[in-house]
Amino acid sequence: ASEESARLRGEVAGLMSKASVQERSLDGKRSQLKEARLRVEALELEVVKLTDQSNALHALELEVSSLRRANLRIPELEEEAMRAKEDADVYKMGAEKVQRLEAANERLREAGARAELMHDQLKKQHVAAERALEREVGK
Repeated sequence: ASEESARLRGEVAGLMSKASVQERSLDGKRSQLKEARLRVEALELEVVKLTDQSNALHALELEVSSLRRANLRIPELEEEAMRAKEDADVYKMGAEKVQRLEAANERLREAGARAELMHDQLKKQHVAAERALEREVGK
């Protein structure tokens, strides 16, 4: 019985030793699992960061594309501006011509009014001269 007891104690001690080794192995694997989870979380954060950067880069690419299209329109817009300036110059010259014509028209009206006055005076002088002639002839 004591041999059996010693053998059983030896088996128990061996099993406890194996259990202890397996427990340490399990603790190591738990530690590795925690480290792996931390690395996964860090990688997930890196993925979020990279996604944000990718989105920001895409927004910048869209802005650059928009600016390039706007740049391509600059010559066209400059040409439109030049035509608008030319049109404005033509309108200005036309407005100046209209002002000159209006001033000339006013001078013509004034000359016409003076001519009418002179015509009326000449008529009066003509009538007076005819009367004077009639009086002379009638004497």
